[in-house]
Amino acid sequence: MKTLYVVRHAKSSWEYHELPDMDRPLKGRGIRDAHLMASWLQDLLTEVPVLYASPATRTLHTAMIFARTLGIPLDEVRVAESLYSASHFDIAAFLRGIQGEPGSIMLFGHNPGMSEFISDCVPGFTETCQQAEWPSCSLKFRLGMICAARRNFGTLTFLKTKRTSFIAWAK
Repeated sequence: MKTLYVVRHAKSSWEYHELPDMDRPLKGRGIRDAHLMASWLQDLLTEVPVLYASPATRTLHTAMIFARTLGIPLDEVRVAESLYSASHFDIAAFLRGIQGEPGSIMLFGHNPGMSEFISDCVPGFTETCQQAEWPSCSLKFRLGMICAARRNFGTLTFLKTKRTSFIAWAK
C-alpha cells in the first residue's frame, strides 16, 4: 500500500497584483509556516518520499523548503504541470499515472482540488477539517486503490495545520 502526503502550498502573497497567478510568491508568513510544517513532518517520515509539485512559484517554493528540510536534493523535486489548477479527478488520474512503485509520494498543490480529492478519499474529512482551515497542512493516508469513481478508499493517519496540532488516527 502506498503512502501519500498532501501538502497545500503555504500562504501566498497578493501584494503584486500585476503578476499572473502562476507567478505569485509566498508571503513571509508562508515561508515561516512551510519551514515549521516541514520540520514537524521530518520526525514522522518512515521513508523518503518522491516529491511532485505544481509549477506555480508558491507551490515550488513550498516544495523546495520541504525538500531542503527533509534532505532531498532540490533537483529531485518533480514538476508536474497537471497539478496546477487540478481538480480532484485530475489528481486521482495523476496518481494513477505515476510510473514505478514509489512507496511514498508527497504532492504539493492547490485548493480546491486537493481538499476535494481528500474529501473523496477519506471518510469524514469534510467534517474534520474544512478547506479554509488548512492553509498549510500535511495529510498522510494509506491508499488502497486510487479510483476517481470510488469514494472513501483512503485512511487518514494524521492531519496537522500550522494553527493547530489536531491529529486524527484512523480505525
